[in-house]
This record gives sequence, structure tokens and C-alpha cells, in this order.
Amino acid sequence: MQTSDRKPPPAGPTLAADSASGEESSAAVSGTRRVLRNTVLIAAGDAVTKVGVFALYAVIARSLGESGFGDYTLAVSLAFFIRVSALGTDVILTREVARDPSRMHGLFWNTIVLKLAAGTPVLAGILVFTAASGYPVELVVAVALIGASNLIDVLSFSLHAVLRGREEMGPPAKALALENLALVTAGSIALLALGGGLVALGGAYLIAALVGLVYIRTATRKRGIKPRRRGDTRGLGWLAGAAVPTGIASFFSYALARIDAVILSVMTHDPVVVGRYGAAYRIFDATLFVSWGFGLALFPRLSRLGSESQSLRRLFAVSCMATTAVTAPLGGAMALFGPTIVQAAFGSDFAEAGTATRILGGAAAVYGTFTVAALTIAGQDRQRMLPWISGTALALNVALNLVLIPPLGLNGAAIAMTVTQVLATAFALGLALRQIGGASPIRMFAAPLAGLAAMAGCAVLLGLGAAGLAPSLVAYAFAFFGVEWLLHRDDLALFWRALRRRGANEGGEAGKPEPTI
Repeated sequence: MQTSDRKPPPAGPTLAADSASGEESSAAVSGTRRVLRNTVLIAAGDAVTKVGVFALYAVIARSLGESGFGDYTLAVSLAFFIRVSALGTDVILTREVARDPSRMHGLFWNTIVLKLAAGTPVLAGILVFTAASGYPVELVVAVALIGASNLIDVLSFSLHAVLRGREEMGPPAKALALENLALVTAGSIALLALGGGLVALGGAYLIAALVGLVYIRTATRKRGIKPRRRGDTRGLGWLAGAAVPTGIASFFSYALARIDAVILSVMTHDPVVVGRYGAAYRIFDATLFVSWGFGLALFPRLSRLGSESQSLRRLFAVSCMATTAVTAPLGGAMALFGPTIVQAAFGSDFAEAGTATRILGGAAAVYGTFTVAALTIAGQDRQRMLPWISGTALALNVALNLVLIPPLGLNGAAIAMTVTQVLATAFALGLALRQIGGASPIRMFAAPLAGLAAMAGCAVLLGLGAAGLAPSLVAYAFAFFGVEWLLHRDDLALFWRALRRRGANEGGEAGKPEPTI
């Protein structure tokens, strides 16, 4: 376990006041409202992004067919490894800016230097691997273009990290939405109007990344945020030392997210199978914006609270409940209605991906808890734990893929991913609970589990077709709120007060204008 010389920071606004006080403070309500507002901003921007990109996936699948979609899935999976060149610096940058905005200076440019030093050889290595593996030239060029777009994204995420440390979530959300709107537009034109293929799609990715970079740079300058090359920073050595554990964990996480498709391609040599798995995985991936939206909005506050404080324990428990409240029904919908969902999204040609979609529903359901636990660990300066979590998960995933893919094909890959995600969540949750001093499992999971039970019962009664999806979600909502009202109505009251509160007088830091840096 990493030791830290950081003194516990003073407790800032939290989702709830300490239970010992017996009443909710104004700071608690304003803090909750700020987290909720930022979550909505991030999630809304990401939702628009997911809808647009999901539409692009459908266009790609219907235009290029199962084989072409398989090649696209492989190209994106390989190019996505470029994001490991962030080296975990964005998490450190956000955390340090949240504690002291002046730390942005110098530290920002150090992140850029490290990202370029890591990203360039990673991109070169991926291209060498792709070419040496005997893939078609078109696929190699597509990997190069999409990889370059990912490197541009990695650089622009340093600006995102600064803004998120200041709890200004709007510009990053808009930048991602604008970038993906550009991708959907350019990609659709390339496929439908120009009849292009993978190379044209790669060009669309590159154009979209440049659009996102220009927007976020313009947005930060308008807010007076102009990072200087010198400032309150301890240099490249300190940043690398602090970020390397998170960077290693990020590499393992990116590998975990993409290795299934690569192993499936190598073992089956069948782009149709890879395309079907890609369709199922895209549905799983489309659910993750809720987890990361809430986590990113919450992270600055997790970074400011002292370890093992009552406020941190309450914040953690309520956060797990809140994010699982959304991810559980998303995962339940995949598990119960997977074949219906995948065919509606990608067409009847992808009917064979229905079972894999159902299996991946288990991973979607627990991902919210994993996100809160991992960010709590990082926010408390214990990022050295993260590589153990993600590294163990990656090793397990690879082993399961090697064992399960030969007899089960794409369903084996889906089982490997879900088992890995469930165990990684349990591991991360245990470490986070140890760090904060424990939290109530009933507060965290009783209402979501009751909602899932009601959802499954409704689906059994009405059937697993499209007609049962909406009623089952309604059943989930009734059961969730009923149990939460019986057991923890104070949490519901706090969220309700935060949602109703209006005006600029929010109390605490949320109501103060941000200083120009």
C-alpha cells in the first residue's frame, strides 16, 4: 500500500452531512446539487455522443456487413491502445487542481510532454504489429488514422482534466459531444454518400479529433485559463512517479476493454465472429457513460475529503447506491432483452450476438460500483493499488478467453469479460472499503437489488420481447424507490432538496465565482 505524506484535507461540501449532526447542512445540499448538475452535464453530453456514435455503428454494420464491421472493430481496438499514453496523468492533474487550482501551472505542460513521449512510440509499435501480422493495407492505414486521432484526444484531455478539477464539467462534455457529432457526420458521409471504407472512416476520426481539440482550447481560453510553463509543480519526475501507477492501471484497463476482440480475431480468423462480438460489446460500452459521468463529477470531492472520515464513508455509500441505481437496470435490460436490443440496433444479421449481449449485461450492472471504488482509491492518494486491480483482471480475462473462446466462440469472450468485471469490482470495492473504514452494504445495494428482482419478475410475466422492456423498467423504478423510501428516506430527501434548489445562492464554494487563473 502506498504511504502518503499528504495531510488529510479539510472536509469540503459532501453529498450529505455527517449523520451525527442529525440535520443536513446548506453545504451538503449545495454540494449534492453541484455533483448532480455536473453529472447531468457529463452524462447528457456523453448520452448525445453515445446515441450519435451508436447510429454510426449501425451505419457501419449495415454498410460494410459483418466482415467489414469485424475489421472496423479490430482497427478501433488496436488504435485504442494509444490512450495508454496518457499514463494516468489526467487523474493526477484533476486531483491536484481540485485541491489547489494554482497547481495547474507547469503541471499541465508536464502532462503534455509525458503524453507525447509515450504516445509516439506506442502508435509506431501498434502500426508495426498490424503490418507484421499480415493484415490488409487498408486496415493498417485505418489503424494509423484512428491511432493519430486517439493521440490528439489524449493531448486535449489535459485541458479536460484542468476544467474537471475546477468542477467545470460543461466544456469537456460539449467538446466530446461536438467531436462525436463531427465523427458521425463525416463518417456517415464517407460511407453513405462517398461509398468509402475503413480508410475513409479513419479520416473521419482524425477530423473529429481536431474539431474537439480546437473547441476545448477555445473554451479554456475564454475562461481565462492559460496554463504557464512554470508554476507550482514539482516537475516531471514527481508527476511521472505519481502518475505511473495510474498509467499502468489505465494500460491494463484499455487492454481489458479491447483484448477480447483481438484474441477472438487471432483464434478464430473470422471477421464475422469479431463483428458479432463487436456489436454486443458496443451495447455494453454504450452503458458506461452513466458510471463515468457520475464518477468524474464526484472525483474532485473525493480528492478533498480526509481518509476514514464519516463524511467520506457516507459519500461513498450514497454514491455507490446512486450509480448502481442506474447501471443495474441497464445491465438488467441487456441480460433480459439482449437479442431484441442488438437486432433493433444492428439488424437481423447480428441476431447471433444476442446471447453475448445478455452475458455482458452482468458487466454493465456492476460497472458503476467499480468506477466509484476506483476513483475513491485514486482520490485518497492510493493509486498504487490500481495496477493490482486492473493487472489481475487483465490476466484473468486473457486466461478465460484462451479457455472459453475455442468451445464457445464470441459467447466465451463475453463470459470472460463479465466474470472479470464482477471480480474486479469486488476487489476494488474491498480495497476502497478498507481505505475509508467501511460502509453499509444495505445502503449501497438493497434498493438496486430489489429493483432488479421486480424487473425480472415483470419480464417473466410479459415475455422477453420488445413489449416487456418498458414495463420492466417501470417495475424496477417502483421497487427501487419503495425500498429506498423504507430504508433510507433521508437520502431521497437530500437528493430531492438538491434538485429543487434554485438560484445562484447555493451556499459554500458552489455559489462563489471561480477565480481566473
